[in-house]
Amino acid sequence: MPALEQADFTVPADGTIEEVRDFIRAQRAQGSGQHYTVLIEDGEYNIRQITFDERDHDTTYRSRDGGVILNGGRRLEPKDFTPWEKNENIQVTDLTKLGLGPENWGKLYSLGAFTTAEKYDDGVGPLPCELFFNGKRCTTARYPNGSGWLEIGKVIDNGDCKETYGNGTVVNPDWPDLRNPRGGTFEMDAKTAARAASWASLNDVWMFGCFMHEWADMSTPVKAVDKAAGTVTTEYASFYGFKTGRPYYFYNVLEELDEPGEWYIDRKTGLLYFWPPEGDFGSASIDISLSTETLISGENLKNMSFVGFTLQGTRGDAVSLKGDNITVDHCLVQNLAGSAISLSGCNNTASNNEVLHVGRSGISIGGGDAETLILFPN
Repeated sequence: MPALEQADFTVPADGTIEEVRDFIRAQRAQGSGQHYTVLIEDGEYNIRQITFDERDHDTTYRSRDGGVILNGGRRLEPKDFTPWEKNENIQVTDLTKLGLGPENWGKLYSLGAFTTAEKYDDGVGPLPCELFFNGKRCTTARYPNGSGWLEIGKVIDNGDCKETYGNGTVVNPDWPDLRNPRGGTFEMDAKTAARAASWASLNDVWMFGCFMHEWADMSTPVKAVDKAAGTVTTEYASFYGFKTGRPYYFYNVLEELDEPGEWYIDRKTGLLYFWPPEGDFGSASIDISLSTETLISGENLKNMSFVGFTLQGTRGDAVSLKGDNITVDHCLVQNLAGSAISLSGCNNTASNNEVLHVGRSGISIGGGDAETLILFPN
């Protein structure tokens, strides 16, 4: 990262970026037209979201030595965990005793490009919080483990769906206005049926699958398991229904926390269960993502630069900025559920950045005028 020649303002390790931003806004309101450089002391800054707008033009925000961490999550200390009495391989901590509550870890919502969640009351929400161990994403306790999949057995009930298939495709005319459509029911294989029957509760147990087409993925809560019949019923309808042989798996199941790297939150009690990978647990870094917002966001910006930050720990995006002559340089974006860097406008630059363990896109830049076909208007 290029050396800093001078700084007009410095954010101390115990200060906030917003305080300096607001002071500069006050200077602008009095007619100041200079370009300001803000130097941020190295350290970890727990944030939810920092927003900028047209009042923040001609400003550079930089880390002193590349050691500024803007963290939308929380570092969990190994000392706050204790072995679980039911399985000493599993460590457990009470998030409520760390000052966190349901508003922090949130509830689970449906995932997938073809989710039907918008048709359900309270069906749509932010991406779930995630756990990272020494910088690597952990897996919500699931069955089968790893990258394994199950196969749908005989379809008993297709449920409500947009389309059905027989001698041809039949579109459900009621689908556009249908609320809380009925899920489907299908048979599990004998091993899976026995396993599901052993789970103490189906509360907050989910399934992810490509239930009809292998390109149409979605997740749904489990509504019921019939132990006698060996069937499972989904809470949510599948957009295209169900088909024998299509892949799926169960997740967020405490009883399936059975290998290193898996974890589970009891969302009623706030207890977090974690089977750490091999290594020195006492010196490990354990991070949970919490914020649901974009860490750095802004619109109508001009001549702004962000240099030398580590951004992490959000269930949303890291950087989303709209305007002209914006630069994001020498930043490390890691360990978040959304996208890394998105710039929209003219003459914008993303350079020398590193992106690790993000859930959606890496770096995207767009702009121009579609009507005039001018890429960089004056």
